[in-house]
Amino acid sequence: MNTSEGSRTLSLLDYVRPVLSRWWIVVTVVAVVTVGTYVYYDGQTPVYKTSTRIFTSIDPSTLQSTNVPPGLLTLDTANAAAVLTSQRSARAIVPKLSYRTTAGELSANLTATVEDNSSFITITATRPNAAQAAELANVVAQQFIESRSASAQQKLTRYLEQLRRQIEALPVRESNATERASLASAIRAAKLQLALPLTSVVQVDAAPVPGVPLSPRPKRNAVFAFVLALLVAIALAYGLERFDRRVKRVEDAEDAYGLPLLAVLPHAKVPACFGDEGAVAVAPEFVEAFRQMRTNVQLGSLERPVRRILVTSAVPGEGKSLVARNLAVAYREFGRSVIVVDADLRKPTQDKLFGVSSDLGLSSILTGERRLSEVMIDVPVDTKSIETLAQIEAATAVAVGGRGAITDENTRGIGLILAGGRTANPQAVLASGAMGALLEQLQEQADVLIIDSPPVLAVSDALSLARDADAVILVSRIGLTTRDGGARAKETLNRVPDVRLAGIVVNDLSTLGSRYGYDYGYAHGRTYGAAE
Repeated sequence: MNTSEGSRTLSLLDYVRPVLSRWWIVVTVVAVVTVGTYVYYDGQTPVYKTSTRIFTSIDPSTLQSTNVPPGLLTLDTANAAAVLTSQRSARAIVPKLSYRTTAGELSANLTATVEDNSSFITITATRPNAAQAAELANVVAQQFIESRSASAQQKLTRYLEQLRRQIEALPVRESNATERASLASAIRAAKLQLALPLTSVVQVDAAPVPGVPLSPRPKRNAVFAFVLALLVAIALAYGLERFDRRVKRVEDAEDAYGLPLLAVLPHAKVPACFGDEGAVAVAPEFVEAFRQMRTNVQLGSLERPVRRILVTSAVPGEGKSLVARNLAVAYREFGRSVIVVDADLRKPTQDKLFGVSSDLGLSSILTGERRLSEVMIDVPVDTKSIETLAQIEAATAVAVGGRGAITDENTRGIGLILAGGRTANPQAVLASGAMGALLEQLQEQADVLIIDSPPVLAVSDALSLARDADAVILVSRIGLTTRDGGARAKETLNRVPDVRLAGIVVNDLSTLGSRYGYDYGYAHGRTYGAAE
């Protein structure tokens, strides 16, 4: 599957990266919802549920033998179910229970349903106590059986009285003999039925005492909450990823800027390191990255040597000053003489990165307060490569008949011009003729001139410097630069006539799932300490 941006093939890691990068959101949502659900339901009053079944029927053979009208004793199960849960029935049941309750509460705890218009009635009871729930269901069933038997007897008694009144009111005539005989037979049948009940109401099975509550079920609910929260949290992570415009991968930076990739810098706890006696050094994890950057910058313009390099970024905090500092060390270890100019007059940081301090700097030169020689600081560089190159050059000179001495040019460090004091109008100062003349002068003294300039989207200071640079490097920091910001930064620099954009440097890349790295198993031969 390809993406619309650059038609890149997505790996499995690309699909799961939104969740991995926001793992703390997923963990927090799942933990809060799961624990909260368990605590909430665990604190609820438990509800136990149990039920019993009643079977009611009429024996047809008995009805036929006694000649009792079938409709007299027929039970309407639907009405019976309604009567079971009525307030009247509840009041009759309350005194028979072993615990205290009210008729209203009891009615709310009872349900009675007829099973598909059959002769079965299911009585269901719910209580906060398991034994009370079973007792309630069984008492209601027994109460129904007793009331059903009493009701049948009352109906037969009334029917018998009715028959007696009819036969007493019938005149004794020969014409009424048949009717009197029929009434007499009905009276005998009713008397017989009082001795032989016609109805059969049976409790099929007693309501058992429930072992577990119907609710709450904190463990079960917590499991459901966990699954639901996990799905919601994952969806939230992908939703945030969809609307997050920050650069989170190297490919995002390449798509946003549309420029060649010069180097990828890994995340480092101590990016600016120092060696013996405060000499400037590059952190071990950065060494190969900056060597690659130096090579890519040089190969990017073979027809015109790159001698003046401008390092900038879209917004503050992307690491442009650190890139300028370490790139200078990379050029110096390659045997090139290097001068670094801190042209970020608004928020200078090269003094901290190089471990030096001075009130004099670029602003002092441009205002005429100090000469270049009074401002430039020679910063020692801690790298064995410079000494090795110097020895090679000396040996070569001896071979061809030269002096074979290691000159000061080969052994000196990096020339550094700090920003100096604040100026009222930095943009005008950097665009002045004095700045151009100073850069020309510095170019005569060094092989490579590296300029640290302010971010292009924050202020316009870098635009005047980009015009005369042989190469402009943009630094993009993972998780800080936005795709829109990167595109605007490139567009802003492209408005500068004859600007030469060398490419981008992706900074602060996590090692998680990264394909980029420079650890080939070689030791750099030195352990560096952190910058103070």
